[in-house]
Amino acid sequence: IRSSWVFRRAAAVAGIDTKIQVGEYMIERPITISRIIEVLSGAPARAEKTITIIPGWSIRDVATYLEKEGWGKAEDVFALTGTPAKLQNDATGARAWWGESKLLTDKPRNVSIEGYLAPDTYQVFADATLTDILGKLIDEREKQFTGEMYAAIVRAKRTPHEILTMASFVEMEVRRPEDRTKVADIFWRRVDAGWGLQADSSVHY
Repeated sequence: IRSSWVFRRAAAVAGIDTKIQVGEYMIERPITISRIIEVLSGAPARAEKTITIIPGWSIRDVATYLEKEGWGKAEDVFALTGTPAKLQNDATGARAWWGESKLLTDKPRNVSIEGYLAPDTYQVFADATLTDILGKLIDEREKQFTGEMYAAIVRAKRTPHEILTMASFVEMEVRRPEDRTKVADIFWRRVDAGWGLQADSSVHY
């Protein structure tokens, strides 16, 4: 703006001189006084950030990443998710923060929400809270479960929590999709027989 006086007069004529809201505005070129006034007459845009959760990451990895990105301390994440690999009194006692989630209905109350945070690349508001971000990850995981999948889980006499837990172990054990079915079958047979998994992934976790 070369002339503040001209701009103030133009803003007054447009009736926005006393109505401009504090915030960030995006103005595309060519930048003219009329374009600036048009943009400032609307609500400020909410800045966004991109976050990427890598497949195979545990809650520890997610917490470390979010702390590095400035979303809070790892302990703040654990306060919402429950501490991984540790039984506790109602790991996520404030259940209201994730809303009514069908997927989380049968999760034991004394374990974390390990496995419920879907990996992907997300656009989130820069002022989003940890509950906003974690809720988005849970919502994405919930979308991955179809009605047919829930029906198949019931027929198998399993629970979504058991399926997610086993899937996490299998993903860490083998990388090739064609091997996962075989490994999962072996693990389920061991579980049903009351044996230990004898899996490196469970020990490392």
